Amino acid sequence: MKNNNYKFTIPKLCTRGGDINKSWYVYFYYTSGAGIKKQFRFKQALNTYDTKKEREREAGAMITVLHDRLLSGWSPIIDEIETTALNNDVKLIDALDNILSIKKSYITPRSYKTYYDQINLFKKWLTIVAHKDYLFVQNFNKKQAQNYLDYL
Repeated sequence: MKNNNYKFTIPKLCTRGGDINKSWYVYFYYTSGAGIKKQFRFKQALNTYDTKKEREREAGAMITVLHDRLLSGWSPIIDEIETTALNNDVKLIDALDNILSIKKSYITPRSYKTYYDQINLFKKWLTIVAHKDYLFVQNFNKKQAQNYLDYL
């Protein structure tokens, strides 16, 4: 379903000057019917590839998929709002587990182990020290973050 009230630019690859040591991404601008304009960036597993050619090939596929979705009427702004709304009822501990499982698919085993250890340390602090094992994502605040850093 195509909606002509939405305008977008064709997705493009940002190669950061061709430097594969930097994070590449595919980006586009999207303007909703209400006039909200925002840049969206997508990386997915793009930066796991070691050569320019591989990254360019993967980015080409990403660009095609994103462009097709945009042409069919997909709104990344609405998608973002719905995702945020869904996260309102997620416990912080569950969100950390979900993020870790997502990252596992595109990071090295060593990086996964590092993330796993750091998240488990934080989860232990949440449950044992702060007694906040039922804290929802939206209720985690700067003071609690500072308390955790002081604990470390």
